[in-house]
Order: sequence, then structure tokens, then C-alpha cells
Amino acid sequence: MGAGPSIAGGLSKLGRFGLKRPALTFVGDSTFYHAVIPSLINGHYISSDFLCIVLDNGVTAMTGRQPHPGTGISAQGVPVNKVLIEDVVRGFGVKCEIADPYENSQAAETICRLLREPGVKVLILRQECALVAGRRNHQKKRVYVDQALCRGETCGCDRFCTSIWGCPGNIWDAAAGKAAIDEAVCAGCGVCASLCPAEAIVVEGSDLQ
Repeated sequence: MGAGPSIAGGLSKLGRFGLKRPALTFVGDSTFYHAVIPSLINGHYISSDFLCIVLDNGVTAMTGRQPHPGTGISAQGVPVNKVLIEDVVRGFGVKCEIADPYENSQAAETICRLLREPGVKVLILRQECALVAGRRNHQKKRVYVDQALCRGETCGCDRFCTSIWGCPGNIWDAAAGKAAIDEAVCAGCGVCASLCPAEAIVVEGSDLQ
């Protein structure tokens, strides 16, 4: 809940004691507004060296998808001026980039590049909450596993989608010895389809498979 950037700023100062690994921290978008800004300012002020990744899905998802200052809507549903994360960060001199977390390879390359750069950096991974998008569109994309293509136990590091990827919508069909999708849990984002090394996960009505 906002402590990560302060901790990362401290860890980045331990190079003199032999800690050579880069410091990285994750925060949510609503947490950014209520708890992260002071620690980013402090890290910039004392020349810390860490990457802060802001997971921006446009809602306060943890407590019921309420709006926050970056949504342009007040808690009463009244339109207000947006306070964009990137404007805040760049306003006090910290480097800020924006990437799409659904573009997995590009996002990973951006993270690796920023980790190698000095100073405090912020990367906003921005994509609308899949649940919000589904409710607005009154439907969600159906995602399923073509078990004829699924590699089962031999995939990745022991069932890639369930043990490595780890989305709760990706489950294991013990009877078939194959991966499956829990459609009651799946939000229909389709990211798992882009990651599946066997191309066994299919998103209906999409070219992702």
C-alpha cells in the first residue's frame, strides 16, 4: 500500500555494502495517488536508483472499482479534471514512460531497459480493468483451451499457464491431464493466449491464440 517505493529507494543505497541488484517496486494506480507521491519525490531528491511500476487499470479495483483522481470522475459520479500519473511524475523531474501490459514482449523489454538506467524511473502499465470493460460492453470474450494442442505436464516449467503465469482463470483439468479455463473467473483479457507456447489457448472473436 505505497511502502514499496520508499523501501526500494533505501535498497538502492546499499551498493556500497555489496548489493548490486536493481531495485524494482509495484504499486496500483489509486495507491499512487494516496501514498506513493512523497516517496517518489524523496527518492528523486536523494538520488535513489529504482524503477517504480504503476499498474494503472483506471479504477480502485481492490475495494470495489471506485474512481480515483486519474479517472476524471468524482466519487459522486460528477466529471472532474483528470490528474494524470505521468503529469504528476514528470512535474517533479522523474522520468516516466507508458506501456501496454498486454504487449508482453515490448513491456518486458521496456522494464529491462529502464532497470539499467540510473535514477528514479516510473513505468505506467496502462490497460482498462477487464471487469469494467466487460460490464460496459455487456459481455466478455470467451477464452478456452484447445486441449488437443495443450502440452499438459510437459509444458514450460511444469504446466506453464497454471504454475508460471498463475492467473486464477487458468486451471488444471486433472482428468484430462491438460490445462483449462475457469469461465466463471476468467475476465476475458486474453493475455494467456498470447503467452501460451503451444498456442492452445483460444480467444473467441480474436486473432489471439
